[in-house]
Amino acid sequence: SLILSGGRGSGKSCSLVNLAAWARAAGYFVVYVPSGRAFTQESSYFKDQASGLWDTPEHAQLFLQLAMKGNAEFFANTRATDGKSLLDMVKEAEEELESGVEPNTMVDVALTVIAEIKKYASGEGSNDGGDREDRQQVLFVVDEYNALHGPTDMHFALTAKKRGNIAAGSTRLNAALRDTVSLTAAGCTYVGATSASIQLSPKLDATLGTPDAPSSEALKPMTHHRL
Repeated sequence: SLILSGGRGSGKSCSLVNLAAWARAAGYFVVYVPSGRAFTQESSYFKDQASGLWDTPEHAQLFLQLAMKGNAEFFANTRATDGKSLLDMVKEAEEELESGVEPNTMVDVALTVIAEIKKYASGEGSNDGGDREDRQQVLFVVDEYNALHGPTDMHFALTAKKRGNIAAGSTRLNAALRDTVSLTAAGCTYVGATSASIQLSPKLDATLGTPDAPSSEALKPMTHHRL
């Protein structure tokens, strides 16, 4: 995995756009996320009691829209454990979100899609046991990657007079989307770029690391390159 850093106008975003276009033309399964910041704002949110993390259904809906671009055949043909295609699951989740019946279903479906993409990359379920040459080349391209390690515009009540910020990594979707360790272990390639306009605390910046300093243990698979 690779993370690009550099100042404004250094070409990080253009590099990611070109990479995604090249990879699609070369036959890769590409998930291109043009804005990590979009997954930190403007969504309803609910606490998932099972995990203790937060569900952000509108963010999950956005992720699914991005993941489906250029990958319609995968969504139509891949079936989850209940026998439904991923495409049918997305449609049902959208209906439930619109009606307000089960908004967290959208997050469940997004996480199912990420899990199925990892299976796709690893070759799990292939007829010959998943030999490397039969595995699909999968590429995640995430711009503004550092936003997934910062705060969101969402808050929760700490006391009657005090509110706390919900960190981006405290949502179920972002925790999975920024998990380069799990994705690369499954065989995916992950390329991200930081945004100079997103200011994190020194502690969070240290977690991401720089080309001159190693990142935290959780992000060690990521190699830094400064443009």
